[in-house]
Amino acid sequence: MLANILGLPLADFQREYWLKKPYLKQLTAAQRAALSRSHPARMLPMDDVKALLRRRQPRPTRYTHDVDVTRYVNGRRAALSEGSGEIDAGEVWDAFESRGYSIRIVHPQQWHQASYELCACLQEHFGFPVGCSAYLTPTSTQGFPPHYDDVEVFVLQLQGSKRWRPYVETKARMAWVPGRPKPATSRLIGRGWPKLRAA
Repeated sequence: MLANILGLPLADFQREYWLKKPYLKQLTAAQRAALSRSHPARMLPMDDVKALLRRRQPRPTRYTHDVDVTRYVNGRRAALSEGSGEIDAGEVWDAFESRGYSIRIVHPQQWHQASYELCACLQEHFGFPVGCSAYLTPTSTQGFPPHYDDVEVFVLQLQGSKRWRPYVETKARMAWVPGRPKPATSRLIGRGWPKLRAA
């Protein structure tokens, strides 16, 4: 599964990229159209996201634990809810569609089978715990400030496109590595590499 996502043999990935430098594999429109229904790039359709927001069993979906709803405008981050109570699915969807809020699904592998299988595959290959998050961000908006992660990050663009601005260190300064991944794009951004997700 991992070689399928990356679009190159695992040995080449390990030798050339893993823990060394960012990686980007972007598919052509024809390659995206030819993906099977079981390809990981098709693993979290919008209907599944909406089902999570409406979920009542085994317990209702909650802010912070299951979902973050946030936006980042003019250097300030704002959250729809600072608490950890039950979400109102209508309010969350309205904030996404009408007010430019991003929806982050926290640990979808806990309830979504395809996410679980992807995490299990990565965990088996790399030999350490793997988790995931899913982000849904409206066009021309940003949900989170520039930041870096203290873990290796695989990005699998499932729908739409989003400009990512990962930085690389040069002798003189940090520099942009441009990219606007389309659906089915895979990308590795290593631990500690600053990045910005923007519309």
